[in-house]
Amino acid sequence: MLSVDQLVMRWPGPAARPVLDGVSLSLMSGEIGVLLGPSGCGKTTLLRVVAGLERPSAGRVSIAGQCVSDPAARLQVPAEKRRIGMVFQDFALFPHLTVAGNVAFGLRHLGRTQRHERVARMLALVGLDGLAARWPHQLSGGQQQRVALARALAPAPDLILLDEPFSSLDTSLRERLVHELRDILKATGTTALFVTHDQAEAFALGDKVGVMHQGQLHQWDAPRQLYRQPASRFVAEFIGQGVLLPSRWMASHDQPVDTAANQHASAPPVPAAAAPVPAPAPAPAESAPHDLLLRASDVALDPDSSLRAEVLRWVYRGADALGTLRLSDGQVLYAELPPEPALQAGQEVGIRLAPQEVVTFARQAQSAA
Repeated sequence: MLSVDQLVMRWPGPAARPVLDGVSLSLMSGEIGVLLGPSGCGKTTLLRVVAGLERPSAGRVSIAGQCVSDPAARLQVPAEKRRIGMVFQDFALFPHLTVAGNVAFGLRHLGRTQRHERVARMLALVGLDGLAARWPHQLSGGQQQRVALARALAPAPDLILLDEPFSSLDTSLRERLVHELRDILKATGTTALFVTHDQAEAFALGDKVGVMHQGQLHQWDAPRQLYRQPASRFVAEFIGQGVLLPSRWMASHDQPVDTAANQHASAPPVPAAAAPVPAPAPAPAESAPHDLLLRASDVALDPDSSLRAEVLRWVYRGADALGTLRLSDGQVLYAELPPEPALQAGQEVGIRLAPQEVVTFARQAQSAA
């Protein structure tokens, strides 16, 4: 349904770095894709290029099998002819139209009866039936966002684009709407591309999640693959709470060994590529310096362990707690801990390193110094 191939976007100026640098991704019909990354990484620009609101410098964009953008062929299909729906961060409702009027805005090609039926169906779908006659200023923020979603879905677009639509809402409402949005999109079979900076939001919503940094798409994958088998150091450090622990590879043990703690990792190795390509790397050479990815869930308390750590911070989270720990060499780790008993800053604890899947990256030059 959506294909983006080697997309490049540059702003005017000979020295300007590309905003998008060779981005490629695809979505099958009915899939939900999410673009995730820090501010300024290019995710909103990518969404605007797909929408036809920006003209790319190179590459191709195809929607439902039709090429809609190809600078090499001097092809740029206008946004209004791309059969897409858009939901913006600021809702962008028409204040002079009722809820029904807003939802019906893109349905002028339908007869009056069909238009009325479509509006009623869309409002029921987003849980706003009975509010058709209200004005936007009479609605809560969550209700306004539902109207914006209903308006985008009403013309039955091939693709719907959403640019951080819940960022202005409070946390509890945002979490609820994310799950409801996924249910609505799946119920209608709508293909969607969603932009967010919230990892929990991305993982809850997306069938595919892409991590962007400095205009490049480092990995486009299922959420679990991003978390457990990151394709680059940036993805490893950006996704989840974890650290890259200096280690060396011992062929005799066929596993990484932490140089500071001399602790053997207990899981079989699954090395990751050091470049932003989701392909496995060959096993490192004997004693080669590498960095081992340790998630918070890979570190457990063990009072009998010889590996000791100082508690820097302990944060209660209800079902569990997040501990920030420091090893004797100064290396900081994160650990998901039982909520009881509470640990105090400065307390020494025994820990065990038990990664569920071992992922390593070749040591960068500055790291080895």
